[in-house]
Amino acid sequence: DNKLGALRYTICRPIWRVFVKEQIKSAIDLGTEGMFFDDVYNTPNSMFPFNSQPATFDSVTMATFRQYLKNKFSVTELKNEFEINDINTFHFGEWIFAHHMENTWNQGYLTGLSSEYYTFLLLEERKAFDEIGTFAHDYARNVHGRDFVIGAGIREAQVFHLLDKFDFSQNESFTFDAVNPFAYTDIKAMKAVKDWPVGMIPEPTKPGLPETTKNMIKLIVADIYASGGYMVFGEKLTEGIASLEHPPISIDFEILARY
Repeated sequence: DNKLGALRYTICRPIWRVFVKEQIKSAIDLGTEGMFFDDVYNTPNSMFPFNSQPATFDSVTMATFRQYLKNKFSVTELKNEFEINDINTFHFGEWIFAHHMENTWNQGYLTGLSSEYYTFLLLEERKAFDEIGTFAHDYARNVHGRDFVIGAGIREAQVFHLLDKFDFSQNESFTFDAVNPFAYTDIKAMKAVKDWPVGMIPEPTKPGLPETTKNMIKLIVADIYASGGYMVFGEKLTEGIASLEHPPISIDFEILARY
């Protein structure tokens, strides 16, 4: 059930983490100096309706979530706060339907069990990348005597919980987006958490923008540079978004060099 038609594992599943570590090991053995993970915020945010990859209620994730709740709450608290009578048979997806919350459980400001589920996913993602990063760094140093760099593609505040798990990051900014229209908020927020150089990939998402524009490039570059970031791009903006509504915008490199 995803756009690429590819198999995907829950991040809670040990076999997925073993697979990733095996790929990193092979890459290090071949001489690779680093690895970059894109969209690292997708695991927790998959529960929200704006994400194309739907939330997962698979058996492995549910079992891990049950253990999280067992460790955090007493039997009495589970019953009084969440109406969970038997944590050993609890299934969050079934709980949502039983409480008639299938259209509201992941909307707006999260409360109750939905908030706990989101927190659980954040913590699981931290554990997974901690395991993966530790393995990669240790293997490269102990076996090959060299450093290995772990990087991540991020988006705004959705990845602050992971910044200490990576050696560097690169930020995507949806320029002219109605929610977060420019890059400066991302750059300032990122530098407030960790003072890394902030590379920005500006991706204009508003429909109907001109495919060639000098003034827009001036505006985007000025916004990024004045805020303390730097621009990362291909030959065009939004090359990564395959959409007829948002055609790639050509970059005038003469204008870019001047600004």
